[in-house]
Amino acid sequence: MKSYLPLLWICFLVFTKLSAQDAVFSQFYSAPVQINPAFAGSTLSPRVALNYRDQWHNIPNAYATFAASYDQFFEKANSGIGLTLVNDRQGDGIISGNSAHVTYSYRLQTRNNLNLKLGIEAGGGQSSLDWGRLVFLDMIDPVSGTSGGSSQEIAPLSFRKSYADFGAGLVAYSKKFYIGISLKHLNSPNVSFLNKNTNLNTGLPTRLTFNAGYEFVFEQNRKNSPVTYLSPYLLVVRQGPFGMINTGLQGGMKGFFGGIGFRHAFRNSDAVIANFGVQKGIFKIGYSHDIAINGLPNSWGAHELSLLLNFDELYDRSKPKYNDCFRFFR
Repeated sequence: MKSYLPLLWICFLVFTKLSAQDAVFSQFYSAPVQINPAFAGSTLSPRVALNYRDQWHNIPNAYATFAASYDQFFEKANSGIGLTLVNDRQGDGIISGNSAHVTYSYRLQTRNNLNLKLGIEAGGGQSSLDWGRLVFLDMIDPVSGTSGGSSQEIAPLSFRKSYADFGAGLVAYSKKFYIGISLKHLNSPNVSFLNKNTNLNTGLPTRLTFNAGYEFVFEQNRKNSPVTYLSPYLLVVRQGPFGMINTGLQGGMKGFFGGIGFRHAFRNSDAVIANFGVQKGIFKIGYSHDIAINGLPNSWGAHELSLLLNFDELYDRSKPKYNDCFRFFR
């Protein structure tokens, strides 16, 4: 019976009234454009990010999320552009989703070294359901626990769902601090496989994200870029009835970085997040682990890997108008 629990859980998610949630990386600083489209163009040269998250890793293939993004700032246009791709797999791919968004940001420079960046994103996605692999309660023998036969559950009219998706964000920053807010899924796209005659609310809830941080610099290199620093941060996410507060401290020294964070899921403490990594030239490689403290077994934790390629490291970016507090995201 235990082997069917993940499948039963997927059925529960698909056919009951629950609001969908986005996957949010613990290493959000290595996927900044996914947090806020205004972060597009935080480097003058191309920045490429690759992210992988394995959720509930002791349950085989429970949740896995892959993401890739590109962004870059163009000085003449005073604008940044970006592209993000996300693949999310649930229950060994019984439910899978792919999305793509194009991002644009515009920078407004003000006095006192304060800058504002406005960002928008537009794109869409497609979800798919492998109906034949689902196991329902009426397919399980109550005595032996074995599964077989067919179910009386009514299949959806379509096993694929496509949708358009839009978002916007704002970031204010200086040489020392940043503060931002963003709204994802402004149009609350319908992502449900349920048939159209259902009375359930099937729109994807708008995701509100607030984040802020400060940077203490202790040493800089010849490019006027921090090599020894500490950066406290705060990330708050609210989507429908769900939400989380993620706060912590990140630091770097020479070619190494690491930090510790704490995530609270509004109603309960969720996890301690530990991370570390190395940065050499254009490459920044990070690993993090979510250590569950919510009373659930450790199998409900998560592993993450990130790879950031920042081509700005090939050039001298010491001009004052480029010297900002975004070392945390590079």
